[in-house]
Amino acid sequence: MKKGQVTRLDTISTDITSPQLDSLYNDKKEVSFLKSGDQFKTENFEAERSRLTTKFRNNGVYYFQQSNILYIIDTVGTGNKANIQMVINDQTLRAGDSTITRPFKMYKISEVNIITDNATNNTNTPLTDSVTYKNFNIFSHKKLKYKPKALTDAIFIAPGTLYSDTRTSLTSRYLSNLRIFNYPSIQYKPDPKDSLGNSLIANIILTPRDKYSFGASLDFTHSNIQDFGIEATSSVGMRNVFNGAETLEVAARGNIGASRSLKTPSNTFFNISEYGIDTKLNFPRILLPLNTEKIIPKRMIPSTVLSLGFAKQKNIGLDKENFTGSFAYNWSPKRGTNAKFELFNAQYVNNINVGNYFNVYESSYDQLNKLAKTYNTNPAYADDNNNLIVDEGTNGFLEDVLDNGLGLGAKYQRL
Repeated sequence: MKKGQVTRLDTISTDITSPQLDSLYNDKKEVSFLKSGDQFKTENFEAERSRLTTKFRNNGVYYFQQSNILYIIDTVGTGNKANIQMVINDQTLRAGDSTITRPFKMYKISEVNIITDNATNNTNTPLTDSVTYKNFNIFSHKKLKYKPKALTDAIFIAPGTLYSDTRTSLTSRYLSNLRIFNYPSIQYKPDPKDSLGNSLIANIILTPRDKYSFGASLDFTHSNIQDFGIEATSSVGMRNVFNGAETLEVAARGNIGASRSLKTPSNTFFNISEYGIDTKLNFPRILLPLNTEKIIPKRMIPSTVLSLGFAKQKNIGLDKENFTGSFAYNWSPKRGTNAKFELFNAQYVNNINVGNYFNVYESSYDQLNKLAKTYNTNPAYADDNNNLIVDEGTNGFLEDVLDNGLGLGAKYQRL
């Protein structure tokens, strides 16, 4: 092989001593990152290691590690070609002071045990409450506080299935997303009841978060509307509201501010205020009378969120009340991608002090007053200087225009 020439892969062979691994390798081996004729690239060898490790471990080969894959590369007398042999030896085990080897094998899950209330002070406390639901064993040191279905819906590791890294990761992600447990601990151990040694027991250990959480903040603000403002928020969260892993969040907020530019009748320092309350109830599932598992499987971590809110504002001379409500479905089609479907999203705004509008928005008043000086025929709408009176004159002129009594309705509505 001469310097500068591209080396390409020639023959690619395997030496896999474990029969079950050899069978898994030959299943769809056409997707291998190593193909005869391709340019020699180190990253392709690492990618193939990663691909096979993922495939093996997602098909029950619990003890397999990436380091178990070796490559023998022969370039002696081959010109600019390289002959590749991939070697996967048997599993090596420590037995006392010596080591033994045995073929890698595929493990099935024989039991799934869920401990719902693990904590440091429960280390020596016996498990006193338990239930079996759809072949899942659910335990608690105290009285069980969760509906079995709410827990098993979050578990992708099922009795009778092959061990899988992906299922383990999905289970950890789903349980964490419930926000009622700390990050779960998932442990596997050989099943002593299986004389052939082909089974694993999965123990899922959950540590509940506190039933209630509280938060508060205080901020001082300044903006083009407020010369000085004080904003306070307070929130409370409640977990496992209906024993189905639901979460309820209630947040209250208030704000008072001072502005020198407002045209309000009051001369008090704090002449801006707002307060409100927002609630959000989250269900870790799709709330529908139909089964949506085929459309939105649980691996997409679906949820249903009901939100309600109210706010009352006294601001820039225009007071208002605001009511909001929404009902939405959320899910993640793939990692890093979120989808949302709103069944409804409604908002009702009640303007309280509408009569002060033209006192605040002078530019709007100036435009309307300019039109009125040209088209207004009712002297009761204007003062001695022929300017519209706020708000009797402005409202009267607008009503005349919109009623088309002056022949300007269509024109004005387009403005």
